Amino acid sequence: ALALAGWPMHVLATMHASTSALFVAARVPQIVTNAKQKSTGELSLISVALNWLGNLARIFTTMQSQAAASVLVGHVLGTMCNGVLLAQILLFKPKKKKAL
Repeated sequence: ALALAGWPMHVLATMHASTSALFVAARVPQIVTNAKQKSTGELSLISVALNWLGNLARIFTTMQSQAAASVLVGHVLGTMCNGVLLAQILLFKPKKKKAL
């Protein structure tokens, strides 16, 4: 829609690339905090798993459509960040207490 409004393609490409940078900038501090605390708090396994699977699907569809490399890189970065979060959820899950 923005391209139809007369925005130059280089501006649109920059705006698109910035979304990947913002995503990583939001996820990395969370990943680091989780690692330091050895806990993911209330982070939902289902939400992170669905995000991760969605990113995998986007990689596949991006490769099929032969979109720009910057689009593919964004989805790969998202998959990696969500994969780390998913691994942290599984690694740091609370230990079950043994019944006496």
